[in-house]
Amino acid sequence: MPRIKVLPQFVTPAVATSQAVYHADAVNFSGDDYATIPSLTATNSDFTSISFWFRRNGAPAVIDYFFVVNPSAPYHVVCYLDLNSFLVVRFADSPATSLSTIFFSNVCDNAWHNVIVSTNTNHTEADRKAGVDFKGYLDDVAAGNTNVSSTSGVGFQLAINGDAVNVGANLAGASPYSGDLADVWFGPNQSLLTAGDISQATRRKFISASG
Repeated sequence: MPRIKVLPQFVTPAVATSQAVYHADAVNFSGDDYATIPSLTATNSDFTSISFWFRRNGAPAVIDYFFVVNPSAPYHVVCYLDLNSFLVVRFADSPATSLSTIFFSNVCDNAWHNVIVSTNTNHTEADRKAGVDFKGYLDDVAAGNTNVSSTSGVGFQLAINGDAVNVGANLAGASPYSGDLADVWFGPNQSLLTAGDISQATRRKFISASG
């Protein structure tokens, strides 16, 4: 089973500040087990958001899946680490012909990283490639448009009601995640976007002890 332990996500600031130091209960996945929700109750929607903290030491030898909505495929929402230390967050329609993908590089460095992504998938391919209503942050730094890709010329809705959700592995425990994971928040039918961006005030709610 995954080992539960207290792992610090925020270290004491190097410069004295009034900000509290935050510690959260994190799950250490040892690469041999995972958690699952058999059926998600959620409204199918254009809007979806996700935030989490993770830490992994070294690139995986095979793709590490640590959050999958509809693991039986096509993956409607998937977060994984690839062999080049890239974190990939992807949203897809049911036939998996329309994909919206955002990625972040050099993340398997044994440090805690925060990720926040929010999207409205009901845009054309060109708009989604341009990052229209599709925004992601790694450690409070926005992903540029070169980190965004999409396929298919049509917008789509995430049909996730009734989907299973796996945390820590793919279907039936395949390609398990080895590393730490904490504060996973998944918001189907919820947008964090204001004027196409995730505001600093909103980001603080996910990466600050005081909110």
